[in-house]
Amino acid sequence: PPVVLDKDNKPFGDPRAIGNGSKVTCKVDVYLLEKMAMMGSRLEIVRVDELKTYDGGKPAANAPEGLPF
Repeated sequence: PPVVLDKDNKPFGDPRAIGNGSKVTCKVDVYLLEKMAMMGSRLEIVRVDELKTYDGGKPAANAPEGLPF
């Protein structure tokens, strides 16, 4: 999982509290998969610059049961 930091670059508490509308800065590692002649990417760090707290809203009407989010 990526490292999640607050706006002061200190470890962020529970990343599940990051809601829609939050403003973040992300560091993404982009690399070449030579054997497949493709590019890959990996999310390394997320810094939460402006937090909109997730309020535990209702799942979408068509969401499958048992999803962790």
